[in-house]
Amino acid sequence: MKYFSGFCFKEEAVLFEDWLEECDFCVAGFGDGAIKAFEYVLQSETRTDKLQLFSPNFFQNKSNIFKKNQLQQFAKDPDNYCSDFINRAQYPYFENISEYRKHNTREALKKALYYVWDEEQIKMLCNQNTVIEVYLGGLDQISDTTATLKFFTPFADVYFMKKVGHILR
Repeated sequence: MKYFSGFCFKEEAVLFEDWLEECDFCVAGFGDGAIKAFEYVLQSETRTDKLQLFSPNFFQNKSNIFKKNQLQQFAKDPDNYCSDFINRAQYPYFENISEYRKHNTREALKKALYYVWDEEQIKMLCNQNTVIEVYLGGLDQISDTTATLKFFTPFADVYFMKKVGHILR
């Protein structure tokens, strides 16, 4: 299985071990790692049976003002931005997850904020018999789970967990 980490995270796959399917033909990602996993599968020549997207970043419904504000906040103090991001990502789960924290770049944040999920590319994967699973937390303070749920439901098996946040705890 190939796994892609989320923005400001490293080696956090263990947080999703209850749902991760360990097999040679599975690809998974969390947050903006879900974007990386999706892009990887699109560009790969290797067979992919399952694509697992954990709390995929979904900001295409957000205004440019929101996105520019996020980039400005990051530019002011990247360390504080990542700390705040981790705190919002782990809500309402308050066990220490600092061991999974890493610093990230403005370019990585910009890519995540401005990424547009393409329905035609998703349909293409489905037509290639790639099963897409999307896992969402109802208390997510990073992504708009209502918009994400609405977008992915026609193409994927979507698991919506009401009482968990971005890291699905």
